[in-house]
Amino acid sequence: MTHPNTPDMLQRPDGQSIAYHHTPGDAPGVLFCSGFMSDMDGTKATALEQAMKDLGRSYTRFDYLGHGQSTGLFTDGTISRWTDDALA
Repeated sequence: MTHPNTPDMLQRPDGQSIAYHHTPGDAPGVLFCSGFMSDMDGTKATALEQAMKDLGRSYTRFDYLGHGQSTGLFTDGTISRWTDDALA
């Protein structure tokens, strides 16, 4: 069993990994997309997670390539790549 703060990792086709936390719940769910050079452990992301838990809603937060606990270098990121990360 992983620690509650240890993220799950989604392996991308290019070998990079996207770190994320998912809380199951009812639909519609919420996908939190952090701001530029931010990560999924910020106060907004975690406060929204608690609010969604309280409402029983599904919630996912993640780190883009080169951010937070995801692999890769920030300088390798592009808007297109980060869009693909969100869609994944």
